[in-house]
Parts: sequence; structure tokens; C-alpha cells
Amino acid sequence: MKNFTVDLHCDLLCHLLKPGSTIDDRELGCSLPYLKEGNVKLQVMAIYASTGVNSNVDGAKQSKIFSDLLKNENFFLFENGNYKNTENEDRIGIIASIENASAFCGEDDTLEAGFKNLDEIIKNTRKILYLGITHHSENRFGGGITLKQD
Repeated sequence: MKNFTVDLHCDLLCHLLKPGSTIDDRELGCSLPYLKEGNVKLQVMAIYASTGVNSNVDGAKQSKIFSDLLKNENFFLFENGNYKNTENEDRIGIIASIENASAFCGEDDTLEAGFKNLDEIIKNTRKILYLGITHHSENRFGGGITLKQD
């Protein structure tokens, strides 16, 4: 097998929330044409939602987008060495991650509701590589980056 690229983060799912956006949009460095040009064999796709009202709705939408990508002929769910299979030779393996627990549990949601939302995301994505509790700002689970302003 020829050399390939593994990329542990991209914002394609978040980008695809925008009306009219497509997987081929070249303004995004991880669009399909760039993934192919870079010979990416594994792309970790981040599910990210800013902490705020309905953040869990954006997380759920991104998990559905991921599910739809798995039905696209250009992608496959990366697992158990299946990147070596001949049918995946020219396809991109993807796996989901979550950056910011607000993507499944909003500030006012019960933890029970949050875990139900997380279960739904996992059902849609089939698996999650990693889950980051916070991102760059704080949420109900922890603190984020605090920038000191002079």
C-alpha cells in the first residue's frame, strides 16, 4: 500500500450545517477534493457545537450528516484494518469525535437527556474516537481557555 495521510481533526461536519454547503467546497481545507489530493485514508470528523441554546441540536444534526457521509461512495467507516480492503482503496475512512459536550448536553438539559442525546449521536456515527468535554470556552462540565485582556 502506498503512503497515506491520517488527519485527526476536521470541521467538515460543522461546515455542512451551513445552507448550500457541500463536501466539495474548496474554501474548506478538508473538503473532499483536498482529502483525495492529500491521500487521506483516515479523517477524524469533529462534531462541534458552541455552548448555548440548542447546542445539542447542532450536535445531533452533525451526527446525521456523518451518517449520510457513510452512505457516500467516497467514504467508509474506518475500523479494524478495513482501510486495506480493495473496495476502500480509493475511499476515505472516517470516524467521528466530539469536541465540546454541549454538542449532546446543553446547559439546561438534564444529564439523563444529555446521555440519551449522546446515545443517539453514537447510533448515527456508529462509534466515537474521542470526546472532549470542553472546547475553547467553558460549559457546565468544565472550564475553557481564559484569555487575559490588558
